[in-house]
Amino acid sequence: MNGNVKNLPYVLELLDDDTPVVRDAVRAELLGFGDTLDEVLKGLNPPPSPDQREQIRQLLLPIRRQRFEEQWSAWYGLDDLYDQLETAYQLMAEYLEPDSGQPRLAPLLDRLAGEYREQADAINVRTLSGFLFHQKAFRGAHIDYYSPENSNLVHVLQTRRGIPLSLTCLLMLVGKRVGLAIQGCNFPGHFLARSGHGRDRLFIDCFDRGKFLSEVDLIHAHGEAVRESLRSEATAKVILERMLRNLVQAFRKRGHEDQADFMMHMLEATREALIRPRQP
Repeated sequence: MNGNVKNLPYVLELLDDDTPVVRDAVRAELLGFGDTLDEVLKGLNPPPSPDQREQIRQLLLPIRRQRFEEQWSAWYGLDDLYDQLETAYQLMAEYLEPDSGQPRLAPLLDRLAGEYREQADAINVRTLSGFLFHQKAFRGAHIDYYSPENSNLVHVLQTRRGIPLSLTCLLMLVGKRVGLAIQGCNFPGHFLARSGHGRDRLFIDCFDRGKFLSEVDLIHAHGEAVRESLRSEATAKVILERMLRNLVQAFRKRGHEDQADFMMHMLEATREALIRPRQP
């Protein structure tokens, strides 16, 4: 840590100064605290106001974007679908909520899986779905559906509210920890979970309290055109591109065009990177 805590009250007073040289100096001073900045700010008396917090976030946003873009490719080279998803969701959580006090994703998932394992009479997708969507009361975020935080899986675990994609990924990642191979289904307009094979294949609507549906149910409701999507496994690429598209839409709904443009940039970068063959 290279920052000087004694300077911070004066640095905060300069947050309103739009002069480029002053903004650069303030940014450099804040960056000097590295990952300890949030804890140092909390220790100030008085601490930064909400407006000052937001000014700091905006001032450091270009640095945060650069770091996120550099780290995002970490999941590309992983071979396991669940490792890819968990790595990408951890990185997205750190980008969307950069404060150092946010818990990490893995321990939260571990704790949930452990609690399920201890109380389950049988380990299967039905009892896991009942545990998550009834006993633990994970629900669809109907009121703030277009909040970007619904793509932050740490936030979803803390609030127990999410969108179809994040709730499905929650089911998949907890399932992986207890030995269940639950897949994603890139159903048009409403992402689903999928379990089993052939005639035993079932679909789970995690947004609707873990409702179970058959292939026949879904084709009857939506037509033959959905059959191919029901039978195709959603890869990490498919899932994470859908996550980025959700964020583009969420930020645009909130009027945050700059953030939406950055997520679109990340979506295009992901498509381009995954088209290229891996280097040996």
